[in-house]
Amino acid sequence: MHSFAFKLRKLVERQDGIQRLMVKKENIAKDFVGKSQSLRPDETHGSMVPSEE
Repeated sequence: MHSFAFKLRKLVERQDGIQRLMVKKENIAKDFVGKSQSLRPDETHGSMVPSEE
């Protein structure tokens, strides 16, 4: 029984680690999208003067 419990615990720890990595990956992807969008010129705040566009 001890062997089964040990293996189950290791499996759960490994799955927790994978889950943490997935959440971290999602957060990094969201940060990247947010930063890349903030670097683009915002079309809604462009010049109102046609000659300056």
